[in-house]
Amino acid sequence: MNTSKAREDVVILGTSGFKEKLAAIDYDIEGEEYAIEDAKGMIELGYEGAEEELRKAEERLKALRALRHEIATQWGSEEKRVIGELVWAPPITLSTDPSQYTLDLAVTKIDAKTIVATPLI
Repeated sequence: MNTSKAREDVVILGTSGFKEKLAAIDYDIEGEEYAIEDAKGMIELGYEGAEEELRKAEERLKALRALRHEIATQWGSEEKRVIGELVWAPPITLSTDPSQYTLDLAVTKIDAKTIVATPLI
């Protein structure tokens, strides 16, 4: 009797969660683009310190674009976000009693070298 099961991967962010994180970075990029335009307008109007604000916004924009590129290219496919495998997980035990909790647990085997290389998304 063969009791082995197919490997079940442990993945950092599912597809929709990953897309949401990229969208959040895109939103921040757009915000920095607006900040750059605002700073340029303030420079034209002669506001003191506007050049520094422009420089900071350009640095943030550059960093955000680099982060987005790395995440999209290095972590885009779900296979690249696998950090380990499921070892054991009992069936979920649901409870509707206010004094009880739902039991949902799992034991996973994590690939340590993947965790070290994983960016904080």
